Amino acid sequence: MYSAVPSIVRNGAEWFSSMGTEKSKGMTLYSLSGHVQRPGQFEAPLGITLRQVLDIGDAWAPDKVIVLSSSTDTIEKHIRLRNRPHESAENMVRRFRLIDAEFRRLAPLYPNTIVIDRDSKEFHERQGLVDIITMAGLPMFPEIPYFRLE
Repeated sequence: MYSAVPSIVRNGAEWFSSMGTEKSKGMTLYSLSGHVQRPGQFEAPLGITLRQVLDIGDAWAPDKVIVLSSSTDTIEKHIRLRNRPHESAENMVRRFRLIDAEFRRLAPLYPNTIVIDRDSKEFHERQGLVDIITMAGLPMFPEIPYFRLE
């Protein structure tokens, strides 16, 4: 494992503090796996963007990117059911709307990106999963026989 100590001794504390953000100085390890050209662990400054992290791995190259979304009404219903006392439902719905709008804005900019509205499609129900797979244009999963053990 890499240690920053020799570099800090050689280059000084100011050098190390010049990297990262105002509140999080220095470097950290990022782990990349999956659809990247160069998986592994990489040291880079704290506070870099996700795109910069992915560029370290020589570009993210998935076959498809699937963004699952839901209507604000559905999200608000689920948020209210959870009844989280530390944050108001209105604030959580507002944050969801901002994040969802950004995903929907960015999705068309990237090739092979599909935005799927998953309202009334639950993954724990077979038909919901089949609907998502079909809408995404993915190959259907093989049927696995189910036998009840007595």
